[in-house]
Parts: sequence; structure tokens; C-alpha cells
Amino acid sequence: MGDIGFATLIGKIHWIVSIMLAAKRDDLLKEFAPKLTGGEPWIACVAITEPAGGANLEDASLGFKTIRTIVKEDGGDYVINGHKIWPGPGGPAEHFLSTNVLKGHLGYWTVATFDPNKGRDGVTVIYVPPDAKGLSFSTPYQKMGFSWTEENVEICYDNVRVPKKYRIDSKPGEGADIVEGYIIGLGRLAGSARLVGLSEAVLEIVLEFTANRIIAGKPERERSMFAGLIAEIFRGIDIARQYYLSVTWQAMHPELYGLYCTPESIQNFWNFYSFQKFC
Repeated sequence: MGDIGFATLIGKIHWIVSIMLAAKRDDLLKEFAPKLTGGEPWIACVAITEPAGGANLEDASLGFKTIRTIVKEDGGDYVINGHKIWPGPGGPAEHFLSTNVLKGHLGYWTVATFDPNKGRDGVTVIYVPPDAKGLSFSTPYQKMGFSWTEENVEICYDNVRVPKKYRIDSKPGEGADIVEGYIIGLGRLAGSARLVGLSEAVLEIVLEFTANRIIAGKPERERSMFAGLIAEIFRGIDIARQYYLSVTWQAMHPELYGLYCTPESIQNFWNFYSFQKFC
């Protein structure tokens, strides 16, 4: 059975680790290591999308100028104000502490900006603890095909104060590199793998159903029209699988393929310079 919610839940932990590795933040990795490598299950969230412009943040041609989650310095802290939509799983910290399945929530790796007009140089990624004051959440969206594990919510940041050490990047431009190469790039690549797996689960259901539904003495899937439709499904899944595996191979070998080694349709989600820079 394909459970994309559960797969996404596990992927969030890989995601936040890759973000901290990209910035060479060994101090933060050590801080989270006991929970990340322990025997108890924790979950985390990466907050990207915003109400104004939706997924425009992921469009490299807009230069990150649509971000409206703003960070300001205040003494030894950063103060965050803004609104994120669709990140998950999210919600009040006590919600995750009370579950019998998860030990708790690690917090929110939040994409924000010091100044939208600065574009790439203004972008930053900041870790926000799950119990930070000023965080508020909507009720979870009901999502078709997802289990309880992926509770997408809206997050409001109202003067959320976090220590400066929780800024993941350290210099102008580095935050944008991390967002392009590790948040958007790895996120889409991992999403491709999950969706291919989910599609294959659907195909298995179709094969079982059409084997047991008899039409005029013959299983449905043995009749030419239905057999052709099933073949098209299989072909589409196989093409998608080979495509994301090909992109993965290219991303893992920047010394062979360079910066723009992928077709035009995926150039915007994989920044090979950032990948090569941090490896």
C-alpha cells in the first residue's frame, strides 16, 4: 500500500538535516542529534509557501522578491512576522506531545527575508522552535490521499523572537543557495519519488480490480481497450521513474554535468553550484 503521508513525514527529517548540512552548521546538527538519531520518533516542518503569490517563491525568475515573511534584528535575537500556508505537519506543540505515535515536534525551518527588495541577498532560513511565542496555527487541511501524518496548516508569525544562532545561513546569498538547491531542489526530487511510488500503488489496485471484474466471461484487464489503458498507465509511471532517477544521477555528479545539465523544464529547481559548493 502507498502511504504518501507517511513517506512525507519521514522525508521531513532528511530535509532539515540536508539544510543544516548545506550551511555546515555542525553546532545545530549536534544540538538536534540526540533526537534525530535516538530511538523515539520526532517530526519537523519546512515552511516555504505564502498567501501572496502561492508558490512564486519557488520561481527563480522572480528572484525571491515575493517573500513577505520578514525578519528584523533586535539585539541578540531575530524577530519574525509573516504568514505561511500549507506547510506541514504543523500545529501547537502540545498537539504533538500528546500523540501516542510521535515523541514531539522539532520546530519550523522557515524561509524568510530581511528585505524583499534585496532579492537573493535578502533571503534567509531560520529555525523556529515549536513552542516559540507568537506562533499560531489554523486547523489542518483535509487532504485526499494523505494519512493523519501530514497535517498541513497555515502558520502566522506575530513578533516571533528566536536567538540569532538559529539563523541557518551566515552571509548574503547563502540562504538563496540553500533554498534553491536543498529546499526546492531536493524537495521536488523527493516529491517525484514519492509520487511515482504512490502511482505504482494505484496501478496495483487497478490490476487487482480489473483481474476480478469479469466482463462476458473474461477478466476486464484482458480485454483490449482496458489492457491498452493499463499499459498507458504503466508507461507513464515508468517514464516518470526513469526521469527522476536520471535527474538524481546528474545532481550527484556535477563534475560531469555542470550547472545546467538538466532539461529546461527542471533548471529552476536544481542549483548545481550550491550542491557542489556544500559537498
